[in-house]
Amino acid sequence: TAGFLLTLFLGNFGGHRFYLGETGLGVLYLLFFWTLIPGLIALFELFVISERIELYNDARRREIVMQIKMMRDSQPRESQSDSTLVSEVTVT
Repeated sequence: TAGFLLTLFLGNFGGHRFYLGETGLGVLYLLFFWTLIPGLIALFELFVISERIELYNDARRREIVMQIKMMRDSQPRESQSDSTLVSEVTVT
């Protein structure tokens, strides 16, 4: 929804491109907004922005999952004897 609204209202200035992390294209839109060409392109992009946002969200989701996996792998794990000792202490 946010991407669609940004494309609709700020598409001429490249607001949707900045939102998707495409800073270079956002700057290009800002440089040429006075020609109204970015606005015409943004009108076309209204029909494809949902797919681009879905791809962007999938990429971010994969990146977050990889970071969580890396954090889990870097944490020291308890050895089997330590966990058995803790369970024996709590039982008695």
